[in-house]
Amino acid sequence: MSPSDQGLCLLRDGEICNTEYGEAITTFSLQGYLHSCGVTLQELDLLAITDRPSVQWQRILRTGFSMGLEGATLFVKEMLPQIRSKRGMDKWFGGKSDFQGETLFVGRHESLAAATFFQSGFEDAAIVTMDSGLERVACACGTGASNQVAIDAEQNYPHSLELFYLAFLPVIGLKSEETDRFAELAAAGKPKYSDQIFTALLDLKEDGSFRLDMDYFSYANGLSLCMQNLREALGWYTAPVGTIGTKEKDLACSLSVVMEEILLRMLQYSYRISSMKNLCINNSRSFSCLDSTPLVKASGFDNLHVQDIHSSATGAALYAWHQHRKLSNKK
Repeated sequence: MSPSDQGLCLLRDGEICNTEYGEAITTFSLQGYLHSCGVTLQELDLLAITDRPSVQWQRILRTGFSMGLEGATLFVKEMLPQIRSKRGMDKWFGGKSDFQGETLFVGRHESLAAATFFQSGFEDAAIVTMDSGLERVACACGTGASNQVAIDAEQNYPHSLELFYLAFLPVIGLKSEETDRFAELAAAGKPKYSDQIFTALLDLKEDGSFRLDMDYFSYANGLSLCMQNLREALGWYTAPVGTIGTKEKDLACSLSVVMEEILLRMLQYSYRISSMKNLCINNSRSFSCLDSTPLVKASGFDNLHVQDIHSSATGAALYAWHQHRKLSNKK
């Protein structure tokens, strides 16, 4: 189960019976989902939940405190859904409910890693996961072998490739779901601003980890660009006119070049620490908007498995079955 992604997944004897995603998980939708699977709450042995509330709360608190008084609005905005989700969980699966099984909270990137590896068909693989940093981690590198996944390296919020990409889209004139359109604009532009982005906006390391210069970003809505500072860094002395022209195409191309370099270094690092020929990765928006084939080949991997972006609920269930259940049986 994944409250943040509104995802539900049922496993029976290790096999996926049904996966469902909707706008919100409510008592009604949960009961309807279980009914469609032919099971009841009493019959569930284990409930695996991705997105650990305590870790999310810590991340929200740290972000809010780092902004001073300005962070109070963001704190309230992000905490209210968390509180509602916690109340709903207590109602559905608390001591007074019909559910009497075990509850397991799985880290978000452990869930993403499990989702892509256990559905890849590989016996072993390097794993790279990316998201916006709903928990503390925004990107992770790890490995999968047999019935286990492990996270070996992490990069934390707000230094997220996903948020970095999404922050630029409104400047280019695109919405978050327009990944194909972004690729088209990038192909039509020139990497005129890539050097400025590398120099001013982020500090990129050899292993693909990076830190954003927060003078150019704010937390107003996940992560957004401070337009005045960005225009100065890019040499845009007039504000965008609201239409997609040469500047916007060149910015899309430049952003694509920067993201490709970040991802290439990340994959090369993952290849070096794993020494594996197979790669598993979750299909985040910042990955799907790029031509990943040459990057994967240049990093040293032979085979690639890309898992659908909506995978954390499935991953939590697979993690519980393959890893938690077998570890519990050994004790």
